[in-house]
Amino acid sequence: MTNWRKQQRYVGYVRVSTIEQVREGVSFEARGERICALAIAKGWELACVIQDKGYSGKDLNRPGIQDLIKRCKAGEIDIVIVYKVDRFTRAAYERYATLTPLD
Repeated sequence: MTNWRKQQRYVGYVRVSTIEQVREGVSFEARGERICALAIAKGWELACVIQDKGYSGKDLNRPGIQDLIKRCKAGEIDIVIVYKVDRFTRAAYERYATLTPLD
């Protein structure tokens, strides 16, 4: 019997605001590298890493996150990998309101 299991489509998402980058000492590139390293360690094929450099996490008015949401709604992405959940958005209600319809 053939296994027709669908291959999952993984995409990374990285966001760093300039002030936070300096304060935490974790660079934008390092976060992207950690996402890539996790994907490799887990055997996941990472399609791309979508980026929002220098944008606050206070809302979803960012070009990268808007592209990510659009792709998820279009069925182009199955799984999003983030460095930390607050990289998606800091507001818990926005995370819930955005992620629930995508589930």
